[in-house]
Amino acid sequence: MTNIKIGNSKSSIIIGGSVSNSNVHVSKDSSQKIFDDIQKAIKEIKNDDARKSIAVVVENMKGSVGTPAFVSHYKDFVSVASDHVTTLSPFFSELAQLLA
Repeated sequence: MTNIKIGNSKSSIIIGGSVSNSNVHVSKDSSQKIFDDIQKAIKEIKNDDARKSIAVVVENMKGSVGTPAFVSHYKDFVSVASDHVTTLSPFFSELAQLLA
């Protein structure tokens, strides 16, 4: 992952060519909802082995929210989710907010 620093802000976001230096705050309750929704979506994956391996990665990611380990677990999730993009892609933007 490449960090891009814009100005003095560590949390700059580029949206449609505009730069926002606002802080993104994700509460514990909202991150819990994200993971609950992901776990529901995982149940739709037909392949048992894939479903189980993704569930482990999601649990690792969930347990590391707010820690430096989250980035590594997020990368693992993106890697295993790539085979199930239709089911899991709606969660990428919400999870990316947890990287800040």
